[in-house]
Amino acid sequence: MIAAVKHSLANLANFSGRDARSTFWLYMLFLVILKMVAFAISQWPIWTALMAGAMDAARAGVDPDEMNQAMLAGVSGDDLRRALYIGTLAAFAGAALYAASFVRRLHDSGKAWWWLLVALVPFLYPHIISILDVERTVAVAKSGLEASPSQAELGERARQYIYSGIGLLGYLVTIIFGVLESDDGPNKYGEQPVSLG
Repeated sequence: MIAAVKHSLANLANFSGRDARSTFWLYMLFLVILKMVAFAISQWPIWTALMAGAMDAARAGVDPDEMNQAMLAGVSGDDLRRALYIGTLAAFAGAALYAASFVRRLHDSGKAWWWLLVALVPFLYPHIISILDVERTVAVAKSGLEASPSQAELGERARQYIYSGIGLLGYLVTIIFGVLESDDGPNKYGEQPVSLG
């Protein structure tokens, strides 16, 4: 795995040539682990605020039906905004780390670079939409724990779920093109790569 990661990081701006399947997938595993760490860091203030709210509510003897509201009371809009900005920054950084490796993987199976756009646009779309309307995104997140949300809040949540679903299409494209067979021998993009996995 280390060799695949080193190779991919050394070729971040190299959109030519080919990468073997195993090299690509080991690097993708590294990126997934990196993304999980970034997610945990960005969400830590929210998790601690939710847990502090739950503990305070439990000590105060809050009715279990009202526990969600008590937990959410400790989460500030600033915490949610910060998590949103860090998450979006991490998504764009991840996309930059992913792009050249995916193009080389596409080349290995004889596909053109523009399939990268088919993967990146759906992946980045929900992040862009969330940042363009931060206050609405924060309001939807804060309403997420309400016991009986209004129809308008349910509609906003549904819209957020649809955006997230669109983002999954980028992952699907990556999986489909990432598992394609390599072209045997040289192709128009270069010599057959050596597996670094």
